[in-house]
Amino acid sequence: MWARLLYEASHRMCTSRSLVRDMSSSCIMRWLGKTAVVTGAGGAIGSLACKKLALLGMNVVAVDLQKSKAMEQLEAELQNAAGRLYFESCNITDDKSVADLFCKVDEMYQGASVCLCCAGIALPGSIMSGEYKNWRSQMDVNLMGMTLCSREAISSMSRTGKEEGHIIHIGSVSGHRVSEKEDLHFYQVTKHAVSTLGEALRLEMAVHGCPFKITQICPGYVDTGLWDTMYKGQEGSEQKVKDIKPSSTDKLLDADDVVNVVLFCIATPSHVVINDIIMRTMGTTL
Repeated sequence: MWARLLYEASHRMCTSRSLVRDMSSSCIMRWLGKTAVVTGAGGAIGSLACKKLALLGMNVVAVDLQKSKAMEQLEAELQNAAGRLYFESCNITDDKSVADLFCKVDEMYQGASVCLCCAGIALPGSIMSGEYKNWRSQMDVNLMGMTLCSREAISSMSRTGKEEGHIIHIGSVSGHRVSEKEDLHFYQVTKHAVSTLGEALRLEMAVHGCPFKITQICPGYVDTGLWDTMYKGQEGSEQKVKDIKPSSTDKLLDADDVVNVVLFCIATPSHVVINDIIMRTMGTTL
């Protein structure tokens, strides 16, 4: 009797898992042949997202200031992928440059269906003694760049008659907390602003009847090299980086962890939207 009950329970579990896989697969299949714009494509998260989206069958417009050798290698690697990879140079902090980019996406790539905003920088800057140039640079890239790309992505989706679209912001757990490390404070100010941006966009699109989703993904520390360049060129930079990074007992997330969450979000059914995700490694105190 118990053996039969266990068998039936196991069969139901397997059937449920199969059903979830089928639902997820059918939902993500709707993006086949559609265009995804990925900013910060030269970074660890952005480049991996470009690769996985192209392998899934999306045509990917990889956006960064300049084309790196790694991007050239990725183009070659994906020549036979289900989707195509294209590179476009753009300064996302410049209004005209971003507008021109999305007009080109409309003309050459049938308009954006997904916009993944990965571009971001981290520079040292406390509130009481930080340098204005570091504040300005972070505000321009982390907030204004994301705002411009989101606005133009929505315009592109609307102009090209998209019945659905998805904008994804790669934010940070720093948008939900303030650490004791003062050099991170202004960076965290920009990430709190990004959190507000996502909620404001959600409300505006709801009011105006836009059939597009907005998701913010907020990872903790990710092993991308972002923090290693924070004090580039400064005296004692190596020790400063050690001080700013989490302790050796805290395991870091990696780019694959974040990109898998991106894929999970775009695979949700049309009527479901995940607006905000905070992700950390197990056991971290961050």
